[in-house]
Amino acid sequence: LQDRRIIKRVETNQLELRTSQEYKQTGLIIGKSLVTIKKVLRLLYHESKTTKMAADVVTENLELPPLRSLDDFVLGSARFQIPNIKDFDKWGNRVVKNLLYYQTNYFLLFLAIYGLMMIINPVKIICGLTVQAMIIAILLHFFSGGNRTRFLRIKVPSGGSDAQKWYILGGALLVGYLLLHWFDAILLSCFTLLLPFSLTFIHSSLRLRNLKNKVANTVASVNIGPSTPMGAFLDAFNIAADRVLS
Repeated sequence: LQDRRIIKRVETNQLELRTSQEYKQTGLIIGKSLVTIKKVLRLLYHESKTTKMAADVVTENLELPPLRSLDDFVLGSARFQIPNIKDFDKWGNRVVKNLLYYQTNYFLLFLAIYGLMMIINPVKIICGLTVQAMIIAILLHFFSGGNRTRFLRIKVPSGGSDAQKWYILGGALLVGYLLLHWFDAILLSCFTLLLPFSLTFIHSSLRLRNLKNKVANTVASVNIGPSTPMGAFLDAFNIAADRVLS
């Protein structure tokens, strides 16, 4: 009996020792995990802070150029000429430099046209934009990443569950119904959105540059003064005009 008691005590002590060692190891793992999480959070905080500071610097350096007069924009002193379609470099250079020089006028033109169309038929434009947003959201949901693979698998009769198939069918029917029911609203909203862009492109293509335009673009090309929203937008797409004063 004494031997059995001694054996039980030894086994109990060994079990307690193992349990304490496991607790220590678990504590060490948790401690290391907490340290790693703290480091990751610090890194994310510093990155977000740096990104915010960079965004603040960019927004602080942005400045709209002055509004050009109607006489300079479209009236008396404005000279227009059809560009040389064969020379895409010269045509593109004229478009980019006019976009930079008349960007405030183009922004006001966009707001005026869009505001006028909203006043004329606000319901159809709002419905058209809403339907377009819903269709884009549905398409992105079905055809992005893993959802696309799942959608392709569901097309096979032997794969996928019935609930998923009905889900896909309902989404397709909803998209088709919205397209047919609000087709005129979608066309009107697209026309309202594309009209100011088309007028801007036509004006920037036909408008010949004057001396003020050339001087302003030369100053911008050598980075004198703050940058402009249009310049930042064109830089984001890696679009730039040549720096030749011509």
